[in-house]
Amino acid sequence: MRTGIPELPEPRRRLSRVSEWKVWCLGIAILVFLAFGVDASLVAWFKGRETPGLKVLAEAISRVGDFPVLVGVSLLGMSGFWKLGWRRACRVMRLMLIASVLSGGVTNGVRYLTGRARPVAKVAPGWYGPRAAFRGGSAHKFHSFPSAHTACLAGFLFPLVMLRRRRRMRLAATLALILTLSMAWSRMYHKVHHLSDVLAGIWVGSVSALLVCGMPPRSGLGAVSSRKTVSAG
Repeated sequence: MRTGIPELPEPRRRLSRVSEWKVWCLGIAILVFLAFGVDASLVAWFKGRETPGLKVLAEAISRVGDFPVLVGVSLLGMSGFWKLGWRRACRVMRLMLIASVLSGGVTNGVRYLTGRARPVAKVAPGWYGPRAAFRGGSAHKFHSFPSAHTACLAGFLFPLVMLRRRRRMRLAATLALILTLSMAWSRMYHKVHHLSDVLAGIWVGSVSALLVCGMPPRSGLGAVSSRKTVSAG
C-alpha cells in the first residue's frame, strides 16, 4: 500500500497557474489602453528631472538587460547547470530563453508595423506606420511601440514569476518583477518610450511566458513546476 504527502494532481496545478497568469495578462492589456491617456503627461513630467546619477543608472539597466546579454546569460547558465546535473534548472533557463526570443520577434514585428514616434523624436507624436518605420536613417525614431528591451527581459524573467508558488522561487520571482519594472523605468527615463510602450512590452513578455510555460509536459516545453509525488511504501 502506498502512502504519501497529499498533493494536487499536476494537470490541476498547471491549470490553476495558467488561469491565474491569463488574468495577469488581461490586467496588463487593460493598463496598456489606459496608459495611452497619460503618455503625453508622463513625457512632460520626465523632462527637466534628469540627474547624472540616474542617467548612468538607467543606461546601465538598459545595457545589462539587452537581448544579447540575456542570450549570453542563458547559454552560460544552461552550460553550468548541465555540468552540475541540475536538469530542471537547465530546462527552466531554456524556457526563459525561448520566451525572450519569442517576445523579441513579436515586438520587432509589431513596431515595424505601427511606426510610433519615440518621445525624443523631433516629429509630431503619432503613429506613422510601416513606411516611416522602414525608412532609412530615421527608422529608429519610429520604433517606440512596444518596447523591445522591456518585452525581451519580461519574456526572459517571467517564467520565474510563474514559479513563485514554490517556496524556493519566491525571491527569484520578486527580483524578476523588480528588474522588469526597472527596465521599464529606464526606457521611459531615457525618453525613448512611453508608458504604454513599456506596458505593451510587459504584456508581450507575459503572453510569451504563458505560451511557452503553459504547454503540456508532453510538448517538451511546458509544466516547469512539475514534480514527482513524494511517497513511501
